[in-house]
Amino acid sequence: FGTDARAFSEMAYDYYTDPKATPINEDVKECQKNYVIVIGDGAWNSHNKAMTTISNLRRDHKVTTLVVAYGGGISANGLKNFAHMARAGSCDAASGSEADDPQCQPAIIADTPESLMTQLESKIHQLVADRLSFTAPSITANLEEGGFLYQAQFNYSQSEEWKGTIVMKTIDENAKVCQGDATECSKNWDAAKELYK
Repeated sequence: FGTDARAFSEMAYDYYTDPKATPINEDVKECQKNYVIVIGDGAWNSHNKAMTTISNLRRDHKVTTLVVAYGGGISANGLKNFAHMARAGSCDAASGSEADDPQCQPAIIADTPESLMTQLESKIHQLVADRLSFTAPSITANLEEGGFLYQAQFNYSQSEEWKGTIVMKTIDENAKVCQGDATECSKNWDAAKELYK
């Protein structure tokens, strides 16, 4: 129990909330992604306090925390803490399962240096590629009269099916695309949400 989890959680929180550091760009924060990666090699103390801080960092500042259990030989209770911290840092689903919430990031377990490198590299590629896979948009009707823009959007996922949707956005007679959801732009439509209903 030589690791004080409160220390790493407060360090991350302070970094993202320090007005002098300003890693979060207020002008583009809706599309900016921010991450903290915690790599631990065993048990830690101050778990509940750290979990609250990491959860607040995610909820209040939209910073996702990824958690890596590294080196093998970590007790079952220690691994449970890694799983709980990963859930607190990535989603609200009680199970921490991607099936319950696609934002959930499970704890990464890497027993060897090679496994650590491979898994971190894969995760970083996935995060960088997230929402970057699009088809070319298809536009219907004459832009002078308005119409609709259709586009497929997919989340990259290594070695499995990509999850995605098809969105439809309204184009007005001034060729302006209405970017809001269905409450702001009454005809906008998202296939995944419609199927879920």
